[in-house]
Amino acid sequence: MNFIVLIVITLFYIIVLIPEYVKEGRKYKISNVLKRKLTLSIVFCLVGLKGVFIQSFSFYSILIFIGLLFSLAGDYFLFFIDKNEVKFIFGIFMFALTHILYILSMTLLINYTVWEFIITLIICVVVFYIVKILMKINLGNAEIPLLVYTFLLVLMTIKSVFVIYLSSNYILSKLLFSLGAILFLISDSLLCIDHFALKKPILKNIRDIPYFIGQIMIASSIYFI
Repeated sequence: MNFIVLIVITLFYIIVLIPEYVKEGRKYKISNVLKRKLTLSIVFCLVGLKGVFIQSFSFYSILIFIGLLFSLAGDYFLFFIDKNEVKFIFGIFMFALTHILYILSMTLLINYTVWEFIITLIICVVVFYIVKILMKINLGNAEIPLLVYTFLLVLMTIKSVFVIYLSSNYILSKLLFSLGAILFLISDSLLCIDHFALKKPILKNIRDIPYFIGQIMIASSIYFI
């Protein structure tokens, strides 16, 4: 019964709530857009909370749920990305905590491997070489926070893939989490391209779609452990 409800909520979330948020975003009514965005965030937090109860408050499920709560706070602060640099940096901090908690949850499934850090470091070096040297983008006061955040985001995504590769149990849960992490990475990449480089209206309308789908998948992964 819990799984049927989860499927119904997830489908409603993806088919109805996310398109409504994107549609509202095209109208540029800030208060309405913020309300719809936080509604989406609250829903994935509630899905995660239900998962915590289903898993009898396991440490793994609690870590992910707290990460979802930090994401909710981050969604609020990053809404002002173009208007308030302090809130932007604070939003980065909230999401950095999210990734730390997600990484810690995965360490309960498998230990760290040196290759996770090597691959993460290589990707981060390449990304910042492209951003700083080739594209000559000025990140301003957000440069150091973004450097740390990018490392955590990439590490979280790489580890989610390693969890699938190195462990054969709970495959559905790990697959949902990994796909969610990849979508999270795609969304943040679109956000950075939009904010620091292209600034295209089309990106503002679509950049959050993979993020919200990814977060509902990560929240749902709790149910299958």
